[in-house]
Amino acid sequence: MGLVPLIIHHHHTADSALLAALAAIQGSIAKMADAQTQALADLTNAVTTIGNAITAEIAALQQALAAAGQPDDSGQIEAQVTKLTSLASQLTASLPAATPPASTPPAAAPAATTPSTT
Repeated sequence: MGLVPLIIHHHHTADSALLAALAAIQGSIAKMADAQTQALADLTNAVTTIGNAITAEIAALQQALAAAGQPDDSGQIEAQVTKLTSLASQLTASLPAATPPASTPPAAAPAATTPSTT
């Protein structure tokens, strides 16, 4: 094999290795973005579940007080409801806005050039 064909062969081999490395890096980035998206979805679901539990607890307490014939402490109950609602809102507001991961198209391989023999 002559020098020029050998250089061309090594150039193509290097290009192939770079493209394989680029594909591996892009795959890793996509997996990290998917994991981050899933973690954010899990956190959002947890905050929503907490908010629903707070709402259910408030309703259960109000029903229990009504059933027990307790004096009307609705002012105090409403103050606690406001605090719990505020807490749930703060938890929800603390979540970052869900943004889909940006997809990056693979870079085009450089065109193979043959060295001039002049």
